[in-house]
Amino acid sequence: MILNKFTKSQGQAMIEVLVGMVTLMYLFMGFFDLVRALNLYTVLSQSSEEAVRLASMPNNAPVSRASIRQRIITLVSGAGYDTINADIDPTPTTPPLPQLRIHIHGESGARNSSAYVRVSYPFEFYYLRQVIPGIAIPTIEITAARTRSNE
Repeated sequence: MILNKFTKSQGQAMIEVLVGMVTLMYLFMGFFDLVRALNLYTVLSQSSEEAVRLASMPNNAPVSRASIRQRIITLVSGAGYDTINADIDPTPTTPPLPQLRIHIHGESGARNSSAYVRVSYPFEFYYLRQVIPGIAIPTIEITAARTRSNE
């Protein structure tokens, strides 16, 4: 009798530990994906800030859109993200593709004007998709935008 009660409590403890471990695994995988998303947002934010700084340069140093685009691609690819299919100034009818999208608005070097740069990149929850293969986890678009005036 005593032996029978002892094995039942051990089995229950083992199941509780298993449920707790699975829950912690899901939390850790979600945390890793969140950290990846924050890293991507930081990279996009810094690259858009750098690009809008270049786009709002004064008249004596105007910068072309192609060089601004190349600077963004360099910064984003330097952080380890794929920029092979980078799209500059996509039209609103362009379907969402898994690529870096760059939108630059404003005249470079024009006085009393403003420059606007928006950089977006699709983010996939890689770790959660590995842990839960059957669930449909959507891809989200992470976007950073900056505006700066040239005075």
